[in-house]
Amino acid sequence: MLIKTIYELRKRIQGIDSIIVYGAGYVGALILSYLQQENIKISNVIVTKKSDARICKDMQGYSIETLEEVQTKRESPVFVAVSEKYNSQIVKHLYENGFYNIISISDSCVSQIELFSDKLLYFQTHIVDHCNLKCRGCYHFSSLAEEKFLSLDEFEKDVSRLSSLFDKRMKEIMLLGGEPLLHPEAKDFFAVARKYFPNGKLKMLTNGLLLLNIEPSFFSTMKKTDAELWVTKYPVNFDYRAAEKRALNYGIEIHYFNEEPVRTLGHQPLDLSGGKDYVQNFRKCYRANQCIDLKHGKLYPCIIPAEIEPFCKFFQVNIPVLEDDGVDIYSVSDVDDLLERLNRPMPFCRFCNREAIEVFGAQPWERTKYEIEEWTV
Repeated sequence: MLIKTIYELRKRIQGIDSIIVYGAGYVGALILSYLQQENIKISNVIVTKKSDARICKDMQGYSIETLEEVQTKRESPVFVAVSEKYNSQIVKHLYENGFYNIISISDSCVSQIELFSDKLLYFQTHIVDHCNLKCRGCYHFSSLAEEKFLSLDEFEKDVSRLSSLFDKRMKEIMLLGGEPLLHPEAKDFFAVARKYFPNGKLKMLTNGLLLLNIEPSFFSTMKKTDAELWVTKYPVNFDYRAAEKRALNYGIEIHYFNEEPVRTLGHQPLDLSGGKDYVQNFRKCYRANQCIDLKHGKLYPCIIPAEIEPFCKFFQVNIPVLEDDGVDIYSVSDVDDLLERLNRPMPFCRFCNREAIEVFGAQPWERTKYEIEEWTV
């Protein structure tokens, strides 16, 4: 069974003195670093055949051994540090060779380890809450949101604080919404972000429907700040190729999350009673610390509590967002304090009906009918 979150992983490795790491590539090196931070001794680094090993320069001097060379240590826990794509076949092979105490992790857990080990920040933020598409069951709740724009002053204040905490180092900032191109100052967010984070990926995610009319200075600012433009295609009457050509005229390439227009959307039903086990929900969630959201001076491990307000207001329901559902970036002592708090289960998770969750690709795309069941069933 794959471990999905770093929180669950910490529970699993608690009390282990030493461990064998399977995998000598990038993930293996990442796991070595992480386990050492957790004060766990690495007894061996192994692969199936030495000819298969993609030896990583960050293996910290460990010699790479084969399964046959560690036969006498079968009782030791084995940490499978490979891509999830190959996980099941590696686990099967280890079982066949007498290794039964196996710890394997999902790709999402690897991403969380990257965040906590490398201390490289990645987050997203709504610069606009509302949207021009009004998708059914949008879990950003943008189809229910009133017109609302993030101020540049607030954004700069928060980004400045994060820059100070992370020493100007970050992995990725994603500007989105809602529909970010609705913001009259959309381009200026690129300049502010780059002022405080000179390196790393800077992206904007849009449905692209306004690209044919956006001012040329938007593209020139993107070019100057080395920002990326990402578009999600929808099954609407819009000429995406024309948008591509216009962007290219200004030196900007459009990246698509999906080559074909989306026909289905993800769906996370809410349990309005708030009766679920929030610790277990957090541990099992594929979104936990995968969509870290910056909202009014707080970072949230999940976008749903950060953006739930329009849902509550529209349907007149009470889903409280508590202090511990996010991390106040101005109250933490340092970056380690911030990351540790992000890793704690959120009380808000009690409102997610994980038993009824449908993964991405389960709900047909259409425009909202403004029925509460779009978010609760």
